[in-house]
Formats: sequence, C-alpha cells, structure tokens
Amino acid sequence: MQLERWDGIPVTAPTVSDFAINHQFAGELSSYVPYVHRPESSIVNPARTIFITDSGSRANATKRPSVTPSSPKKSGAWMLGDPKVGQCPDCVTGDNPNWCGPALRHNQGSNNGFADGHVEAMKGFWYYAETPWLDPNRGGD
Repeated sequence: MQLERWDGIPVTAPTVSDFAINHQFAGELSSYVPYVHRPESSIVNPARTIFITDSGSRANATKRPSVTPSSPKKSGAWMLGDPKVGQCPDCVTGDNPNWCGPALRHNQGSNNGFADGHVEAMKGFWYYAETPWLDPNRGGD
C-alpha cells in the first residue's frame, strides 16, 4: 500500500506500510497525542498481548468484531489503536491516516506478532472495542 501522507505531511519518497504497531507499547511522535513508551518487562501477559499486526482497516467501535474483510481500508496507516479507548479512539475510527485497525487479508484474519515474540494468524474475533488483546495490563482471553 502506497503511503501518500504522514501525519498530514506529503510523502515524496516511495513508502509502504502494511503493518501497525500497538500504540500502548510505542506511540507515535506527534503534536496531538503524548508519546507512549512501555518497557517489555511491564507487560502482564506477553504471550496474549499483540505488539504488531497487518494494518489498514477503519474500525467500527459499535460492532464486534470491529473490523471485517469488507471494512473500509486505510492504506499506509501504521498505528494500531483500540476503537473505543486509549489516547485517540477517534483516530482509529475516523479519517486519521496514521491510525487503524487490523487488516483481515489472510483468509479473513490477520497475522499478529505478540510481545513474547511468537506470531499467530487469528480471525477478526480478537479486535473489538476495549479488546484485552491490545492491553499490556491484561492480555487476550
């Protein structure tokens, strides 16, 4: 997916983003949300907490799951957020070009890298408003 703008700034060099990082681990550097840095040692359940995933869907906080294979695309988005809580849930569900939900482009699922280093392919069931899969204080069910 070709990235045309980054934080509202036109990108002139070829740039591609197909992955998004969980904002609760390492937030973006911008003027509209505070930077987040979380030490790996503070993650309660690293084997059940998603660190990185396939990116590029606009989430709907009123649905569970919040993304489906037919969700609107957000090409180039690289910041994964919860569609209902966190520093910028409206960024995830709205037009912000940086924030998104996972893209379910692998057999109606996403490939997810976890905080402990393992990778799992998961159907879209995991991503919904107030999902524990993105919360370093809980971890997924």
